[in-house]
Amino acid sequence: MKEYDINTRISQLEEYLRRNSHELERDAIPDHSFYSYRHSNRLFSLQRGESIKTFANKIRLQKAAEYLRYSRRSIFNIAIEIGYESSASFSKAFKEG
Repeated sequence: MKEYDINTRISQLEEYLRRNSHELERDAIPDHSFYSYRHSNRLFSLQRGESIKTFANKIRLQKAAEYLRYSRRSIFNIAIEIGYESSASFSKAFKEG
């Protein structure tokens, strides 16, 4: 496969992750990269310097920071909206991130 194809597919995957980080499902990755999850993750890591999961979590936390700063939503509602199951798990990830 040509390098251009790989770059294009990883860029498409990155865009998908940015739009869907709140509801990321591992099974959907091959639909957007045309590679298995494992191979997609390997290529993504080589090109972006971080795993798909790390990238998606970073995007989720960036969205959360925006919501916390510019909205009056509760921490619980923000946590649920960006894909965490509880405000406790969100708070832990936010502190670590």
